[in-house]
Amino acid sequence: MGNFALRMSRDSPSRPSSEIKPDDYDSEESSDDEDGPVTRRAKCAVCFRRDDPSHKWRRLVTLPCCGTGGKENTSTTRFCAACILKVAVTRTDSSNSGEYRPWEDERDEAPVSRFYRENRQSETKRFIECPRCRDILIVKIKGLKTRVTSASDDDSSYDGECDCSECRAERRANRATVTQKTAYSVSLHRGTFKGKAWFVGRKRGMADILWRAAHLHHTYIPLAALGGEKCKGDVLRLVGWGLLRKVPGKKESDVFQLDKKDQAELVKLVSPNPNNETEEELSKENGLLLHLSIDMAFTAKESLMKFRIDQIFRLVNRFMYLFLYINRYLPAPPLPLWTE
Repeated sequence: MGNFALRMSRDSPSRPSSEIKPDDYDSEESSDDEDGPVTRRAKCAVCFRRDDPSHKWRRLVTLPCCGTGGKENTSTTRFCAACILKVAVTRTDSSNSGEYRPWEDERDEAPVSRFYRENRQSETKRFIECPRCRDILIVKIKGLKTRVTSASDDDSSYDGECDCSECRAERRANRATVTQKTAYSVSLHRGTFKGKAWFVGRKRGMADILWRAAHLHHTYIPLAALGGEKCKGDVLRLVGWGLLRKVPGKKESDVFQLDKKDQAELVKLVSPNPNNETEEELSKENGLLLHLSIDMAFTAKESLMKFRIDQIFRLVNRFMYLFLYINRYLPAPPLPLWTE
C-alpha cells in the first residue's frame, strides 16, 4: 500500500488537467438555421455543427498530417477547433491505450522507466492521435486561464444555525469552490520523431519494441528480433506513425528500418544517462541486451533455413557489436560508418 500511495502521489501533481473549456463556445446553441436556406458548408464529424470560419471555435481546422495540399477541403470527415480541444484534454482509459497504470511495477523497470524521466506533455501542450489518419499530432493550447468561482451563492441558515452576519460570512468563506480553466484558441502541429517516440513508449506501451529498434542496425530491423509475430500489430502501428519504415521487396516482408539520425535520438531516449548510470541500471541494461541477443539467434536460425547468408552475417556482426557494447568497448549506437 505504501508503494501504491507513493506512485500515485508521484504522478498526480504533473498530470495535465482534463477540464479545459473553450472561452467562447455554447455547446447547447445550434449553429444551423433550420428555417433558413440549406447551406452546403461542411460539418464537424463530432458535434455536427457547420463550419463558421469567423468563429475561432466553430471553424473547421486543417489537420497537418492528412489535410494539407487542399485535401482538407475535399474530405468528408472534418473537425472543429472546439472538438479538437476536447480530444486533447480528454483522458483515455489506460487499459485500452496500452499505457501502464501508476501502480504497476513495469513503470519502474527498464526500458519503460526511461520514458518517465521527463514529461513532454503539459497543460498547454498535448499529444493526440489524429482522429482521421491516426498520426501523432501536438495540440498547443493558447491563452489558458484559470477562474475560481463558488459552487453556490447560498449563505442562508438552516435549523439550528446562527443567522448573524459573521456566521453568514463564515459560511460564504467555507463554501465549495469550482476551478474552471478556459482556452482562447488551439493550433495543431506535427510531432517530431523524438516526441512521437516518447508518446508511443509511454502512452501506448511500446517501450520494449522501441528499445530493441534502437539497438539493432538502423537498416536491418527484422520483426523476429522486435518480438516476433505477437508484436507484429504494434510494429505496423509504428510504421503508420512514421517511426519505422518497411524495407521494400517481397524477400524482406518482415524487415524494417529507420533513419540513422532518428536512431540516434531514439538511443538517447531509451538508454541510461551516461553521466549518472548506476550498477543496477547497467545490470538491467545487460539483461535486456541478453534477451535481444537470444531473439537475434533465433532470427539467424530462420535466415539459415531460408538460405539467407547475407542476413546471418548482418546478425552476427550486430551480435558482436552488442557484446563489445555491453563491456563498454564501443560507444552506443548508431556507430560512425568507419567503425561499422
